[in-house]
Amino acid sequence: MVDFHSHILPGIDDGAKDIETSVKMLELSKSQGVHTIIATPHYYANKATIDEFLKAREDSYNSLMAYVTDKGIEIPKILLGAEVAFSAECTAIDMSGLCIENTNAILIELPYTFLNGWIYKEIYNISMKHSLDVILAHAERYIGKRNDFSMVDPFLDLDMYIQINADSFIDRRFRKAVKKFFEKGKVDLIGSDAHNLTTRVSRIDKAYRLINKSYGEKELKRIRENSIKILGEQVV
Repeated sequence: MVDFHSHILPGIDDGAKDIETSVKMLELSKSQGVHTIIATPHYYANKATIDEFLKAREDSYNSLMAYVTDKGIEIPKILLGAEVAFSAECTAIDMSGLCIENTNAILIELPYTFLNGWIYKEIYNISMKHSLDVILAHAERYIGKRNDFSMVDPFLDLDMYIQINADSFIDRRFRKAVKKFFEKGKVDLIGSDAHNLTTRVSRIDKAYRLINKSYGEKELKRIRENSIKILGEQVV
């Protein structure tokens, strides 16, 4: 399994608070069958430049890898990326440096009080004009309890990947939205969105079992094929 959305790097955002927590989160992911995990710490354009963010991410990753190497701890393969909070500031910068390493794919979180014309236009530009493969983070959250797709439907017509959180297969607040995404053929990638070991823990193994039970091996195969399409030879 590939986890396309996680906050496992230590001390860089509201995810793993330290290296010890990060290692335990990674060991849990490994026990669940995850072989590749995309580290996607939050990026806010109004808080840091891309260079500042990349430096902080590199330092966090290097400290983690030094620790697991020294201790001889086996963890899933980590690929570096970001969860980019989309904002007006994003329209003025080149975001290619925030793509998942060695790919053109970028994980974008939309505002929750949105979805108006300028955002649609800018997401379109990112996808088409700048030739980036947009991954829409936890798309089911924009639907929420209302189960109303009217605001998000236009985005589903764009050439982008839809990432669903593993927890949303279990959380009753999002089950209906997840079902509709499957009915629309728009569940492309799964992420744990894990932040810690308590309130936001990885349940990606349960999500995959529920997909197999409710939607069949065909959907699992499509999700795996999307992972390979994006990551290529980086998939273990």
